[in-house]
Amino acid sequence: MAKQNRKKRAATRIRSIRSKLDSSDTREHLQTFITQYFLCEMACKEMMVGYKDDSGKPITYEEAKMDLRTLKAAFNHYGITISDDVRNRLFSANASSAKELRNSIVHGISKKNLDIKMLS
Repeated sequence: MAKQNRKKRAATRIRSIRSKLDSSDTREHLQTFITQYFLCEMACKEMMVGYKDDSGKPITYEEAKMDLRTLKAAFNHYGITISDDVRNRLFSANASSAKELRNSIVHGISKKNLDIKMLS
C-alpha cells in the first residue's frame, strides 16, 4: 500500500510542477534567474581566485568557494564597492538569499519555488 501512495504523491508532484513549467513566463524567469546567478557567481569566483593569487595564496577556480569574507576582500582588492547587504542577499546561506533560491530550484524544484517571482 505504501508504494501506491508514494507513486500517487510522485505523480501529483510531477503534475503540479509540470503545470507551472508549462507557463512560458515561468520558464523565462527561471532561465533568466539561473543564467544571471551563474554568471555573477563565476565572475565573483574569478575575482576571488585573482585576489588569492595576488595575496600569495593561490587557489584554482575549482577550489574557490563562495566565502563572504574572501569575496568582500576581493571586491576591496579590485576597488569594487558593493554593500554588505547586497553581497549577503546574493551569496549568504540565509533562507531569503539568491543563493538559497538557486539551490532550492536546482536541487529541489517545487511549486513554491516556481511561484517566487524574483528577490526584490
